[in-house]
Parts: sequence; C-alpha cells; structure tokens
Amino acid sequence: MAKITGFGEIMLRLATPRGQVLDGAQSLEVDFGGAEANTIIALARLGHDAQFVTGLPDNDWGRRAAAMLASAGVRRSTRYIDGARMGTYFLESGAGLRGGRVIYDRRDSAFAVCDWSDLDWSRLLADADWLHLSGITLALSESAADACENAAKAAREAGCRVSFDCNYRAALWADTRSFGAACRRIVALADLVFCGCREIRWIIDQPRPDEISPDPAHGFGLLGDVAPHMTVLAGTLHEKDDSGAPKLGGFATNGEESAKLEPHGLGQVVDPVGGGDAYAAGVLHGLAEGWSVVRAAEFALAAAALKHTIMGDQLRATPAEVMRYAVNGGAVSR
Repeated sequence: MAKITGFGEIMLRLATPRGQVLDGAQSLEVDFGGAEANTIIALARLGHDAQFVTGLPDNDWGRRAAAMLASAGVRRSTRYIDGARMGTYFLESGAGLRGGRVIYDRRDSAFAVCDWSDLDWSRLLADADWLHLSGITLALSESAADACENAAKAAREAGCRVSFDCNYRAALWADTRSFGAACRRIVALADLVFCGCREIRWIIDQPRPDEISPDPAHGFGLLGDVAPHMTVLAGTLHEKDDSGAPKLGGFATNGEESAKLEPHGLGQVVDPVGGGDAYAAGVLHGLAEGWSVVRAAEFALAAAALKHTIMGDQLRATPAEVMRYAVNGGAVSR
C-alpha cells in the first residue's frame, strides 16, 4: 500500500439519462467527478492510503461531495469557502454513433477562487510516496497553477515522487501554446508523465507533428530535455473499428523497457468518462507495487476498460476484480 496525495477540483456532475440529449432532458442524474479526484478515488479502492486536497463551497453540495470522497475511503484536506459555488459539468451521454458531450460551468468555482498560497505542502506530503497532479488544475486559476508547482517542488524536496497527467481540455485553454507552457512547469518536476504525441509536441513547442513518432520510447526521449526527473511516460491509445465502435489501448515506457498494448474492443460501453483517470490509477498502482512498466500498463489498460462498464466518473473495483477482467474480459493478453 502506498500513500498517495492528489490536488484538484471535484465537480458536481449532472448527466442526462442514457439516450437523452440536454436539449429536451427533463431530469439529470447527480454525481461527482473530476480527473484528479477520479484517480485518487480509484487508488483508494485499489487499496492505497489516498488523500485529496481540494476546495469546496460551504453548502449542501460541498458537504455532499466531501461525504462521497469519505465513502470511497479517501482522506480529505478540504477548504470550505463561504458564499462560493460548486464547479459543475453537464454530461450528455453518448449512444451508438452519437458521441458524448460535456459542458463546463466551473468559472469562479470555490476551488478556482480559493487562495492556495498558504498551503503547508510539507505537512500535507509528510511520508507520502506519490503526489498526483493534472494539467486541468493549471487552467483554473493562477492560484491553483502556482499551488501545483509549489506542491511538486515540495514533493521533490521531501523525496515524494510526482505524477502528472497533462489532461488537455480544449474548452479550458485559449490555445495549445499556453497549455504547453503551463505544463512545462510541472513536467520539469515530474517522475511519471501521462501524455500523448500531440501533447508532447505542444510541451516541447514542436510545430511539425510528423517529426514525432508514435513509438513510446521516442516520446520519452523527446520529453527528456524538459523532464529531467521523468522515469516513466504513459498514456492511452484510442481507435475505432470498422463499425465505428471504440477501441482502447495503452502504453508505458521508462526509455529502455516499453509496452505498447494494441487497442481492444470495449464491447458495450456504459460510461466512458474517467477511463483515462482509471488508466492513470492503474499505472500508479503497478509502480507502487514495484511492477515492471509492462505489467503496470497491462493492469492499467484492464482498469480503464473495466471503467467503461461502470456508470459514473470513477473506477469502482479491487485489484482482484481488475485482474479478473484482464484475464476474462480480454483487455490484455495473457
């Protein structure tokens, strides 16, 4: 069991019933989600000592979100902001050929307006093995972005490893250059980076996409100049079969040993939201267990595929359940 701390916003999730679109929906299903929270919740369910640092409004929604984290076994360091609002996203569930759609309503949320400058990261990261951060937080406010950098610096000083999921969201950034510049601040301090080819190009400010090979080891080498502490690069691979059905693959590399797992069909997808977060949790779980990057990637792919069968943002599974799916569900070869 590892001690893992995450920092980010947990949002109210309002989703249409399956098959309905937002234009015309008469009811919305209530839940909570957010990339960093999803990963930390999954890690708690995988048996780790998980802590989440966040900010919430001092109202019923904030307390309900905090209760959900507690019910998942996550320890919280929560700041309640009086008079603030809950960051929210509206999910229009996809079906068949119609993909899902997300509308954010998180500007000036409790998390975004919170002053994080006085956080005692040395205390929050005491005895922690990993700190998990996301590029989404960098886009929410200057205070949140600075807190990410301060947390990563404190982690390095404390001997705590840093995990960073670049997590590009077009709706949150003015352009890809600002995204790349913001991510470089954290990538420079990270041990584990979750990042695809396009994000690598933006982070290293490479204008020619054809000069970046899809080979994971090549991406690892390209990031090396801006990520001197990086020991593992990982990510998911998305494709569609001839009928348009989604397929999911993954990769992980330490520069010497690499796993590039071919995309597998997902069958009937119940809810794809949070699949990448489940993959991140799977890789972190594997590395915490001392596994090779290949075994960690295989477990992570099974976790991500299993998440697609579960309604809601989070993977709700034990390590044994993920391994059982890996063998019987065909998420990875055995």
